Amino acid sequence: MTQRTTPQTTNEDLASLSLNHFFTSKQLEAYYKSKFISDLTNDSLKTINVNGFPMLMGMYNLIIIKSQVRMYIVSGMKPTRNWQITAIKKYFGFSGNNEKFLTFLEWVNFVLKQSATDEA
Repeated sequence: MTQRTTPQTTNEDLASLSLNHFFTSKQLEAYYKSKFISDLTNDSLKTINVNGFPMLMGMYNLIIIKSQVRMYIVSGMKPTRNWQITAIKKYFGFSGNNEKFLTFLEWVNFVLKQSATDEA
């Protein structure tokens, strides 16, 4: 099996992106109504214990899903037998190709890390 390569996205590339790069106005509305946003907001109060610290379920899912999607795109392997990328895209309210979806996940992770460091 040949390995696929994806271009590495740098922090400078991610900093220049915005939601408008990934979504049309109609898709943006679906993103804001997605399960990911509801899991990420403090209103949901869905937290899990990670190494003794509470973590919002949306952030935990982002971390896990980002690595799963990278593995799927780069090596072509599914994390589990019944794993489907369409279900993952639906969770995030995303539609588009897989490489753009991976860039989107990296961008969301970058933005959330930046906001966490700005708050500290």
